Amino acid sequence: MVPNMKRDFKKERKDLYSPKEGIFEVTVPPMKFIAVDGNGPLTGENIQKTMEVVFNLAYGIKMCRMHGAQPEGYYEYTVMPPEGLYGTLETPFCIEDESTWVWKMAIRQPEFVDEELFESVKESVKKKKPGLDLEKAHLFETEEGPSVQTLHIGSYGSVGESMERLMGYVEENGYDVNGPYHEIYISDPNRVEESRLKTIIRFPVVRRSE
Repeated sequence: MVPNMKRDFKKERKDLYSPKEGIFEVTVPPMKFIAVDGNGPLTGENIQKTMEVVFNLAYGIKMCRMHGAQPEGYYEYTVMPPEGLYGTLETPFCIEDESTWVWKMAIRQPEFVDEELFESVKESVKKKKPGLDLEKAHLFETEEGPSVQTLHIGSYGSVGESMERLMGYVEENGYDVNGPYHEIYISDPNRVEESRLKTIIRFPVVRRSE
């Protein structure tokens, strides 16, 4: 990495964040995220409050060095787009039944972010925005490893069509799903019309045992 150069993970791994149309097999490395856990439908005030928490924490971490809390290994970086992880291996995601949804809304973090920094920023955000519910916010790491993904263009409500094609690919190519269903919200819905929204959808997979 060039010294003092701002890092943008989207540009460093275009295969993960800027895919062309089609279905692709990728290998996702270990990553850190800040996240808010929840369950049930993600609509209206619920999603608005959740995203407010996630973005306040993400920008609080990015700006920590401005307040005398620069951690070891800090570098300038671009804040990543929000991501959603739905379901678990024990409770697979069912897109048709929102009442069963178990989810995390998350934003990827640089590797220098640790629990000490996260808790410090969390306390700072709590003081500045006492109305925010930070109870379910946390830092976590995950390694999806081998995965299949595709780019969905269109409304969030129509993502089921792309998800169905992706699941077809998983089954036809001898894979089993090996983790939560994953969405990456590349477009800002406040700036892009619904029919042009770009969302990456992904399933971690493992080769099906004979």
